[in-house]
Amino acid sequence: MLLAESLLGIIHQRLVPTVKGQRTLITEVITMTPRIHEALKQPSQADRLCEVLREQGLEGYQGFDQSLLALYHQGLGLPDCPFACPTQFELAVLRRSGRQGSEGPEG
Repeated sequence: MLLAESLLGIIHQRLVPTVKGQRTLITEVITMTPRIHEALKQPSQADRLCEVLREQGLEGYQGFDQSLLALYHQGLGLPDCPFACPTQFELAVLRRSGRQGSEGPEG
């Protein structure tokens, strides 16, 4: 309960390789909405945090996926390391289907 009362948000950061051989930052940001506050406040609900984030959509949340897609649209590509993206499969499908690949610069 103390954690839920203290937090204003959660920031998760990773350094991932770019197609140009450098490293760049991707972030996941969660701002404290009432539903997230409740999920963290009650220990029995804490494991529901991911479910709450999915249900409320993008309100108060920016995930790694958005960071990775922004890199792609900037021409930095998508990292090849499997730990970089929680939904790597979904991004690969989007690229191959042309829904994202045709909009962004090539690799």
